[in-house]
Amino acid sequence: MESFHPDVLIAEAHRVAPAGPRPFAQPLPWTAPRRPAAPAGRVPAPEPTGPAGLRARFLRRHPGGFADPVFRLTERAGRLEARRRLLRALSPAAAEAGTGDPVAALAALEAARLLAPADAEAAGRLLRGRRARAFLAAAARFAAGGTAAGLTAMHAAAAPDAAGRWPVLTAIPFLWRPDAHMLLDPGPAAEAARHLGHTLAGRLAVGGPAETYRALLQLCAELRAAVADLAPADNLDLLGLLRATAGPG
Repeated sequence: MESFHPDVLIAEAHRVAPAGPRPFAQPLPWTAPRRPAAPAGRVPAPEPTGPAGLRARFLRRHPGGFADPVFRLTERAGRLEARRRLLRALSPAAAEAGTGDPVAALAALEAARLLAPADAEAAGRLLRGRRARAFLAAAARFAAGGTAAGLTAMHAAAAPDAAGRWPVLTAIPFLWRPDAHMLLDPGPAAEAARHLGHTLAGRLAVGGPAETYRALLQLCAELRAAVADLAPADNLDLLGLLRATAGPG
């Protein structure tokens, strides 16, 4: 399991990551709105902290919450269609049986626009390559609940293509089952963890893969509780929240 120690994926956005390829390593791209500058001579109100701060940052960008038309268009509608496309191309059962079309699954993943360019390129190498079916079979086992074994097998299939990155490993299980799984996008997830005082931030730096993923799901539960009045439908909504609140407020 030594190869599973992730890079310092949660290095603050302005810190340079260590050089050289590492398992689970990837850039930390995200975009979020900057907080408007206060008028001259006026001191801005302090930013709320904790769950209230996270909620305030989200509502500043999407005043209608998860029902906001812009949120539904940019974070939900296209990904739901991509999910339907993935299930038509490759169901978890077909993936575990070694049938289905990995390239069609890749097309659905690309349509979801979940991955940063470097991660999307890595996913393309993997799903067009000879280890694609082994990766997808492991992803199906992971989606069904075999977290540790599934992660180990997925990483073993992905590593030769330099695709053993958290977003690549978790994207397809997340699209198959957004009710139970989550895309691990380390930058936004770590920032939310810091807002909530959650252990995920530390686990991304030093934790093993199964423990890190379990911490991500625990963070999702805390996020859901923090915005329960906004009624998030599933982890597609929570991913949108993470990305909307990452970076400068």
